[in-house]
Amino acid sequence: METLRKKSARALTLIEVLIVVAVVAILAVLLLPYTTYNGHASSSARRMACANNLLQVDLGFRLWTQDNSDKFPMQVSMTNGGSMESAAAGDVAPVFQVVSNELKTPKILVCPADSRQFAATFSSRDFSASNVSYFVNRDASVDYPQMFLSGDRKLTTNGVPVNSGILVLTTNQVIGWTQEIHQGRGNIAFTDGHVQSLSNSALNRALQDIGSPTNRLVIP
Repeated sequence: METLRKKSARALTLIEVLIVVAVVAILAVLLLPYTTYNGHASSSARRMACANNLLQVDLGFRLWTQDNSDKFPMQVSMTNGGSMESAAAGDVAPVFQVVSNELKTPKILVCPADSRQFAATFSSRDFSASNVSYFVNRDASVDYPQMFLSGDRKLTTNGVPVNSGILVLTTNQVIGWTQEIHQGRGNIAFTDGHVQSLSNSALNRALQDIGSPTNRLVIP
């Protein structure tokens, strides 16, 4: 029984994350015809597609850490192939460009419910934060499996919509989602490899459970 408890408490492995990504992608394909009316996917279908995007983003970052001493690009200097300086300056685009080999396509960086457009390639001169729907936590660490790694950009603090740049979060801060994109809900990718669709109350509980005192989100 002790062995089982230890196994259930560990973080997701990369193989498990790959399986989850595949299952979500299959479900999205199967359910889309039933959640579409007059050519427009329902909000739940778009939210599911967004969650699938974030699973791929999460996996890409985790794959990158394997070759970089278990560190995300936000903790590795640009001279060593990371994006620490860009993240510190509040520019999210270079962070995703660093993991472009793992992410394959910039299409997954745009939520289907967002009005933003994806760039043709990561190397395009036009690729910028305006082609990204998701924030990145510059303090994300594999040592804290419940930390936010990435998530929908449309956040609020104390009811006020957040602008692009750096958002400093504390565990006792009240945050939420705007009505834009997912109508008061949003998706969060965690450092252990799982993604959740959260209401405002669930988002605040997740923030309290992080366990790390510092969380600086780079908002596109």
